[in-house]
Amino acid sequence: VSEKERINYIRMYETAMQNVPKALPLRIPYQLAAVISEFNPYDSIERALALLKTTGHVKGKGSAEDKERIVRRLHLSKTWAERFAQDMRIRVNDTVPESIKKALGKKQKEALKDLATELTKRVTHDELYASLYEISKKHGLESKDFFKAAYQALISKDSGPRLAAFIFALGQDRVRKILEQV
Repeated sequence: VSEKERINYIRMYETAMQNVPKALPLRIPYQLAAVISEFNPYDSIERALALLKTTGHVKGKGSAEDKERIVRRLHLSKTWAERFAQDMRIRVNDTVPESIKKALGKKQKEALKDLATELTKRVTHDELYASLYEISKKHGLESKDFFKAAYQALISKDSGPRLAAFIFALGQDRVRKILEQV
């Protein structure tokens, strides 16, 4: 973007906004908000903030406006999921179905057990994200095959929300207990 374009964007933004905030407002991705609101009660703003800090979406304490914005986003995403995405809602396996255990290959099972071990540590979102790729590489799996195995074990689907954030939304201990069953 050229300097002239940047100045033009700033001018357009200032024209469109009644009050230009000193800092950019906190915005969490809608998909992440939907996952958080589905698996965590959004009446606990502190719990949601802690989760968003873990994933790196919130830094610091968060202002009162940020908290209001988060509560509104969580509420809207939950309402959207309940009204318009019933068929897309995620059902988590508390026990891994036998058919999935049989369908998983030896490398996939070993990789999922390594992930379960990784979840005994308290890691950050970025550390977990990096370890997902390290684990798949360690076991000679393409990342798509590793992720597919994880989603199969967790939700009986081939894909799902971004895995690292999803694990944090569900809780590391809960996911660890599920993965230990494979």
